[in-house]
Amino acid sequence: MLHPVTFRTLALAACGWLLACEVSALTLGQPRGALLIGRALDVTLPVTLDAADAQGACASGELFYGDTAVSRPPEIRWLPGPNGREGVLRIMSPTLVDEPTVSLNVRVGCGANSASRRYVLLPEVPRASEPAPLPGQPLPPAVGP
Repeated sequence: MLHPVTFRTLALAACGWLLACEVSALTLGQPRGALLIGRALDVTLPVTLDAADAQGACASGELFYGDTAVSRPPEIRWLPGPNGREGVLRIMSPTLVDEPTVSLNVRVGCGANSASRRYVLLPEVPRASEPAPLPGQPLPPAVGP
């Protein structure tokens, strides 16, 4: 004789299934750094990786100044922290910011274990006392966390 299926039996089976599933955690923080009109983009983004992805962040991105896509994709470098799971992505673009809004689409993670996020940034007008960078001059270091 078969046991009748009840709500309690289904609830217990569902809880057991959830406990057996693998859990992943990938966190993207808020961008940090000075974003100025007429200057190159250089921001950092704090990231916490899942233990399975701790070997490195597979990161890619798209950059838009206003409604126009920037022709060259941004350069994205993974800078690991002391424990390997936490670190920052340094996102740079040599194309000068020329619009009052900047959209940054970032995808982090390898394979099915990835996350994406869209950031809309509002650049500021630089102060008159700040010297403009010379063409070909290396980008200044990003402001850290």
